[in-house]
Amino acid sequence: MGISGVRMTFGIVMVMGSMLAFAEVNDRRETAPESSADFAWAPAQLERWRSNTREFMNQLPLKERSNQQGPLPRRQEDRVALFEQKGRFRDHIRQHSQPTKKISPIGDLDRPENLINPQLGADGKWLPIYDRLEDMETARLTSRATAQPWSDSYWPVYQGGLASRYGARGFPSESRDWEVYKEFSTRSESTANLSPIEKYELLFGHVSGSLNRKMWDIGQFYQDKYGEVETWIGICHGWSYASFNLPRPRKAFRVKTELGTANASEIVFYPSDVKALGSYLWSQSELTYRFVGTRCGEKHPPQDPNGRIDSNYPECVDSNPGTWHISLVNEVGLRNRSLVFDSSYDYEVWNFPIFSYSYAYFNPSTGRMVDTLAKATVSAKFAGDKYAKYRHANAKSIVGIAMKVSYSASQEASHRRTDSGEDDTINSVHYVYDLEIDSGGHIIGGEWYQNAHPDFLWTMSPDTEVVSSGDGIAKSPWDGVTAPPADWRDAVAESALSSHLLPKAVRKLFDLSQ
Repeated sequence: MGISGVRMTFGIVMVMGSMLAFAEVNDRRETAPESSADFAWAPAQLERWRSNTREFMNQLPLKERSNQQGPLPRRQEDRVALFEQKGRFRDHIRQHSQPTKKISPIGDLDRPENLINPQLGADGKWLPIYDRLEDMETARLTSRATAQPWSDSYWPVYQGGLASRYGARGFPSESRDWEVYKEFSTRSESTANLSPIEKYELLFGHVSGSLNRKMWDIGQFYQDKYGEVETWIGICHGWSYASFNLPRPRKAFRVKTELGTANASEIVFYPSDVKALGSYLWSQSELTYRFVGTRCGEKHPPQDPNGRIDSNYPECVDSNPGTWHISLVNEVGLRNRSLVFDSSYDYEVWNFPIFSYSYAYFNPSTGRMVDTLAKATVSAKFAGDKYAKYRHANAKSIVGIAMKVSYSASQEASHRRTDSGEDDTINSVHYVYDLEIDSGGHIIGGEWYQNAHPDFLWTMSPDTEVVSSGDGIAKSPWDGVTAPPADWRDAVAESALSSHLLPKAVRKLFDLSQ
């Protein structure tokens, strides 16, 4: 299936929001596509695809999981609701994006240039968008983003969101009942064990607690309307983007507050508290996104005999593998920035930040792993092509790709006093697909070998800044040692009127956690 025979140009997006410099630099290594020896999982997968294509197409891709796991939907009704919630989130992103003019049969929403950020290189020139496999090899790009996104809770509403007193003794973490958590929040507690939003309001003298009440009001709405609060509702989208755009909170710290009296006191902020505030900051902001992907309106779209989604439902095929490959290589490999991805079929993978990839080649005709691009390249008219009728009209050759993608996953918040990359929950997923190549060597399309593939990718421009109504009020310097100045407290109160955090205040807390 083609993405276009047209060369790519940048689609510029104007954005509002805030970005801090990366605080963590991982080991970076130059890399060409990996040796097939590093992909021991791929031969068996390809053999299963060859022997029973329809069955393989409808199975979930292989995953490697770290020993820490974030919460997953446990019931079928949770999964159905999650599917519908993700659809609403995709609609929100589409409404706040600026796709380029339609130049492809599959529409505006699957063009790589809609996603890839314009960026100046070290030489002062704009970085290119590589759309040729040969050029990707020659450039010897890094295989990972500069910063590993930090793991944290998605702050589920059924636990109270940011009003969750997650570190308090007796916290009912095994319960799925919103009312249990609501009752737990009414108990007397030390300031160290208060929720992230309670600490924020206490620090800045916002003793009215309007933000804390808002957290519980959200859950009350679902409880009253549906009789329960589903476990999947949270701020996963806010966490996934904040995790690679705000520096990792590395340590707990104490900060003074006036508490509205002449007696100063101290509040302990743990790394999870700071992460929570950063995630909420991004989740509540009206921003413009860069994205690729489509929304399928059918829960069970028809399939052809090979298990491939019927061509009469192109929007249900989701992102094109050509778009996926170009986007990852250029945004993660060349620009060293993470991306957020979503997969409708795999309910665990929802708004998680990708930070690393590697890929190897296979021959689409033989289904065998090979060690060079030349050996993986076959004619677009090769005999036995299961996807022949879907191929791009301008395709001259086909190349097989086996890819491993690593991403940071959510985990439960904790009162851990330090935080590092070793504390993150890292999962990896394996994808198999092919790429369609035109006479000039450009990637113009491709076919997925499993229906459970990434259907939605999004990010924002690097210069995005979050704004709030209180931004112009807090003008005094604050050293983070003494209690926040009065104008900072006034700014926090002003921002809270629209249920927002003060970006300047959140950035300061991230600074103090370094």
